Amino acid sequence: MEPSAAPAPTRGVRAYGIYPDAAFFNHDCLPNACRFDYVDGPGDRNADLTVRALHEIPQGREVCISYFPANWSYKERQTRLLEDYGFRCECDRCRVESQWKENDCDQDDDEDGGEEETMEEGEGAEEDGEEMEAEEEGEDEDGDWDGDFPHAYFFVRFLCDRENCGGTLAPLPPSADGTLSNVLECNVCGRLRKEEEELGGGGNGDMLDE
Repeated sequence: MEPSAAPAPTRGVRAYGIYPDAAFFNHDCLPNACRFDYVDGPGDRNADLTVRALHEIPQGREVCISYFPANWSYKERQTRLLEDYGFRCECDRCRVESQWKENDCDQDDDEDGGEEETMEEGEGAEEDGEEMEAEEEGEDEDGDWDGDFPHAYFFVRFLCDRENCGGTLAPLPPSADGTLSNVLECNVCGRLRKEEEELGGGGNGDMLDE
């Protein structure tokens, strides 16, 4: 088993467990909660699985987690969900990023340098152009997105900026008197970060000493 301090590319599964109740959490590519486990902690409760909200969740809104790092690309997310969980995600984020998949495919094809794939692209260029024009028209009619990155706020506030981490940040549990914490904890590397008073203040928050 890899040590818990190993960098992300070399991290491996260190423990397995069956959590029937936790299995009811559905997936969202922009989750409003995330999972924490402390298998290296002391005591007999270190096998507990804890789910903490990232922010205030309106009454009636489903609590969802991400089944993998939230910074994965559209293609990576859809492939994992289809192969491992048997469904294709159509959340708001995926609807936005699906508009970019043609560019992603083109980049992959250029890197592979496959002649056959290049020929197929050439043969279908006219069809692809028509599809892209239709998509652009659809965007104007829907008004929900226009090629921007509407979920950038989530990435700035709730994704750990530590290199090769990809973890999600959630506030520490409230104090005994119910006071909410302004310190965020990464569910992968355990790093702590102070929540900004205002986003857009020119930084990602103050990192606390580990």
